[in-house]
Amino acid sequence: MTTVTSKSTLASIAAELDALALSIQETEPEEILNLRTGATTVRVGNEEQYFTTWATTAGLLRDYAARTLYPVLRLAVFSELTLAQTANVMKELEAGYNSLLSYSGFPTLTSYTKRLQAEAAQKHTDPDEWIAAMKSLLRYVNRLDAWSHHYFPWYLGEHFAKPVSDKPEPIVNTSEPLKCEGPQIRLTWQPYGISVRATLASNLNEQLCTEFLESVPFRVLQDHAVVAGESMFAWTPAVSLASVQTRERVCDAPPGRLRFQQATGQKIVVAYGTTTETVSSPVLGAVFPEDVHLLPQLGKHVMESTFRNKEHIWLEVTAL
Repeated sequence: MTTVTSKSTLASIAAELDALALSIQETEPEEILNLRTGATTVRVGNEEQYFTTWATTAGLLRDYAARTLYPVLRLAVFSELTLAQTANVMKELEAGYNSLLSYSGFPTLTSYTKRLQAEAAQKHTDPDEWIAAMKSLLRYVNRLDAWSHHYFPWYLGEHFAKPVSDKPEPIVNTSEPLKCEGPQIRLTWQPYGISVRATLASNLNEQLCTEFLESVPFRVLQDHAVVAGESMFAWTPAVSLASVQTRERVCDAPPGRLRFQQATGQKIVVAYGTTTETVSSPVLGAVFPEDVHLLPQLGKHVMESTFRNKEHIWLEVTAL
């Protein structure tokens, strides 16, 4: 009889999760479709409506990826906690997520989480194999989150617009201009055929740029920021744990700035105009100055896609 080791089990889990993530990279997951159309098998939502469940679950998916899985992954890699201790932290943090997400129509996701917890409890489990499987789980959840964000009815925000007189004072930019030097990439948006060149900031964040390049080429759904102003973002297949030396406030970023958000979805962000968030984000690079003029019109299409018509706009990233 062949004994299946923990290593082979974890490798199998990682492979299954990577296949799942790849299968929904360009195809809407059934779970998201059912959630946004009220077709979940469990009767959820009060008073015969399902919007409250949709809204709650969208927030749960986002926070599960950003505030549970990614921090736990960093603990597993960088802290002095044992694998069992890290798994216990994960179990405590995600208990509420698991029950609610399973109830809302995500049993596949929660089943993989339980399998990873079970593997972590085994004395012979290889921590490196467990970390690799955790990265695969995060990739999968990020893909679910990407589709959840895309189809959420952000246009409802138009009913809660602030009076024009309530516009805040402009934010003063006191940062020094950043010069990006490193490998070059091309970003192309279909079906519009808009293509720009960009330089990665290897001189500022070498490890981050290296890890990002390892995920190139890729093609993912492009979406728009909903709180930061004129920025577009897309969930990449990368899982970066890189140490970041250079960050920049979102509101200080010039048009054409590329950022990378490790902690909130492994997203590549392209600024194309005025931004308002005062949080700082890792600098990934900059669009060629002569190509920046192509971004504002594209940004309008992406905003319309995210907020209203839900058109699929695809971002293709390749190395030059």
